[in-house]
Amino acid sequence: VVDGVDGLEPKSKIAGRVTKLYVRSGDEVQAGSPLADIIDNDTMVLKVNFHQANAAAIAIGSHAIVTMNSNGEKLYGTVGTGGALLRQVEIEVSNPGGIAEGAMATAAVGSCSCAESGSFSPRSSSTVYASVNGTIASVYLSEGDKVGRDQAIMSISSDSARRQIQS
Repeated sequence: VVDGVDGLEPKSKIAGRVTKLYVRSGDEVQAGSPLADIIDNDTMVLKVNFHQANAAAIAIGSHAIVTMNSNGEKLYGTVGTGGALLRQVEIEVSNPGGIAEGAMATAAVGSCSCAESGSFSPRSSSTVYASVNGTIASVYLSEGDKVGRDQAIMSISSDSARRQIQS
């Protein structure tokens, strides 16, 4: 069994916001067709590089001060992950609502400042795909709506899926 009742109610794999709907009620879809894009931008991830000499002083879980390039606003975050010797660091920051994907910022962890500005991306994103051929019967959400993890986003009418269930 796949999403919903044999794919008839595709669900979001993450909690977040619907950023794009690819279909409307009445549209025909094939298995594998994209239906919707979902992003979780409540927490944004800033990827910044630190000089390797400072890497030893930066531990996962350390507190960071992030400064937005656009307006100098200071935000607080936590070091989530790091690359080789923590040279590239990912800092998770709660999004007060104004951080867009691609926004630039600098960061400091303790007395260590990053080497250059980095850019923000959502903590996670996902595309929901059709798992059956059929017709979009109903779309439950609009672009911009919040969606929960495992929440159905639409229904698909599919005679072939119904025949498989009956046999």
